[in-house]
Amino acid sequence: MKNISDFKKFASLSTWKDEELTAFLKYFEEKKFKTNEIVVAESTEGQEVYLLVEGKVRVEREVMGEEQTLKILEKGEFFGEMSLFDNYPRSATVRCFEDARLLLMNKNNWEKLRKDNPKVAMNFLQLIIQTLSMRLRQTNKNLEILSLWLV
Repeated sequence: MKNISDFKKFASLSTWKDEELTAFLKYFEEKKFKTNEIVVAESTEGQEVYLLVEGKVRVEREVMGEEQTLKILEKGEFFGEMSLFDNYPRSATVRCFEDARLLLMNKNNWEKLRKDNPKVAMNFLQLIIQTLSMRLRQTNKNLEILSLWLV
């Protein structure tokens, strides 16, 4: 069952007040997945962001006909955030590495949150931007390393 203690597993939400977390929680639903179950599939339409409350998931992409692991996400991380803002297909598959419990917010609930509680929505948006920025920086480092191998 979802409650604000689920959000306290996210270091990035640790500075939020309990009333902000309570307001935020009502826009999420809980889902459980089994090991090897696909949460989202690459190239499919998506309109949800997922917060990983328990378990681990593997982010993977098909490269030359084989699944390649991009990253393992653990509790306290989130994924799928781009689908709240663009209308492009999912950029990767996310598969459970072990049994997992996730909280998800769909695009409609994101819009409701923005209207109902702009301050909480802005806090979440800031968190998303920080996470995307970190991921982009890591991608840049990875590309730099890869380019050294190609020389």
